[in-house]
Amino acid sequence: SNLSSSRCYHDEIVEKGALPLLVALSCSEDPDTQRQALFTIRGLCGTARIRLKVIENGVLDPLILMARSKEIDIIREVSSLLNCLSSEAENKEEISYRAISTLIYLLLSDDSHIECNACSAIANLMEVTDIHPRLLEEGGIPSLISLCASPDAACRTEAFRAVSNISSNND
Repeated sequence: SNLSSSRCYHDEIVEKGALPLLVALSCSEDPDTQRQALFTIRGLCGTARIRLKVIENGVLDPLILMARSKEIDIIREVSSLLNCLSSEAENKEEISYRAISTLIYLLLSDDSHIECNACSAIANLMEVTDIHPRLLEEGGIPSLISLCASPDAACRTEAFRAVSNISSNND
């Protein structure tokens, strides 16, 4: 994970085949291994190209499973990584199809870090109007609306951004 903190190594780490190994390590039964793998993957996500490759290498399924972890720091990493990956336009459709219910679940975590990342990820996804019906079908609006009154200013901002992106849809 130390190498992933320096952008000059990111391309080489990815080109040497580290992503599939890191995704596999994120599926470990050991919480520390999961945590380190997620931290490293997130550290590598500094460029759009790598964010696309992370999705291509199958990270969504492990993230969906780890969102139900009993370890709060693992769930924080999951929410941070989903937020990061959702910032990439080419990732939005796949994340919305496969992880929108997980993001809605994370909105209800009672942890401001997790809730803020989940709101931000949903706001990123809601930049694509074709995704709006998925959020509505999954029942995510009430949770977003309630987080508009969050005591955490960053969370409120992201919740309002998500609601604003949805309300901009003329359909």
